[in-house]
Amino acid sequence: MAATSKLPVFITGNQHKADQLAQWLGLPVEHRKLDLDEIQSLDLRQVVEHKVRQAYAVARQPVLVEDVAVTLTAMGKLPGTFIKWFLQELGNDGICTLADGLENRKAVVSICYGLYDGQDIHFFDSHVAGQVAPEPRGEA
Repeated sequence: MAATSKLPVFITGNQHKADQLAQWLGLPVEHRKLDLDEIQSLDLRQVVEHKVRQAYAVARQPVLVEDVAVTLTAMGKLPGTFIKWFLQELGNDGICTLADGLENRKAVVSICYGLYDGQDIHFFDSHVAGQVAPEPRGEA
């Protein structure tokens, strides 16, 4: 990003996400809710790129967006970026039950941040492997 550009605004309507990011970065994070189209793709970077370009077009300043995917290894690429809808429909109990019927409970959670200043897009990805618990645990 150019040295004269404004700091990016984190595009999220979720205060908890903004607070977590601020804590992780160790500095305040300006955030803003925008209603963005969510494209239908199992490619997490493609989803993030669409969101960050759309957010920049609306905000007209450097923006940061994020999206997540959860892959149940035995299901190939699913639910992937569609995890939000799987959770809305099945809930945590339903995801655990779904995993009961699979050959294994292995899962990968991926997060991707996209930063766009109107010229360059930078992606920041992380992946954590684990497995679906037999039943929900902790706070949702």
